[in-house]
Amino acid sequence: MEQNTQNLSKIEEFSKKFNDLLQEYKVTPEIHLDFPDYKNLPVDVQLALIVINNHKNTFVLNFKENE
Repeated sequence: MEQNTQNLSKIEEFSKKFNDLLQEYKVTPEIHLDFPDYKNLPVDVQLALIVINNHKNTFVLNFKENE
């Protein structure tokens, strides 16, 4: 679904303010994968993570306006 220009400008404004706050407080967001059901990951999950790590991948933070 496409965002209209008004929503896009609000999101861009938020993103700029968010980045300014990150710089002001000298913090960097980090992403951490957590599997709270396991002390040791099952083999199939370990293999899936190995396969994913063998390919270029990035985590993307995106914002959408609540209705």
